[in-house]
Amino acid sequence: MQTYTPAQTQKAEKEIKKAFLEQSQGKCPQDYECVALRCLFYMPFSSNIPKGRRALWHEKKHHTKRPDLDNLIKLVCDGLNETAFKDDNIVCSISAEKLYSFEPRTEVILKYIKKDLTDT
Repeated sequence: MQTYTPAQTQKAEKEIKKAFLEQSQGKCPQDYECVALRCLFYMPFSSNIPKGRRALWHEKKHHTKRPDLDNLIKLVCDGLNETAFKDDNIVCSISAEKLYSFEPRTEVILKYIKKDLTDT
């Protein structure tokens, strides 16, 4: 079954892949069983949030507007697929937050969990 991925989503996935390759210098562990994923999505302030609140909310207040957190996680997993890990089906743990920030960005922390050799 063929699925359609919008051009904007494809572009974002390529940017994620590129950022990972730059940060990791194209290297990642080979002897892992699964990956724990931690995502921090720092979202921009909307214009209807009073300027006085922005300083109080900066990287402390959770962002509860669109885009949905699950869609952002999927974007990261798809962008890292076949680059940071073999397939996103080996992601065994996910922790994620959306926060307001003056510096919108996405931070991803990967923890490679090694194979347990006694489990053979």
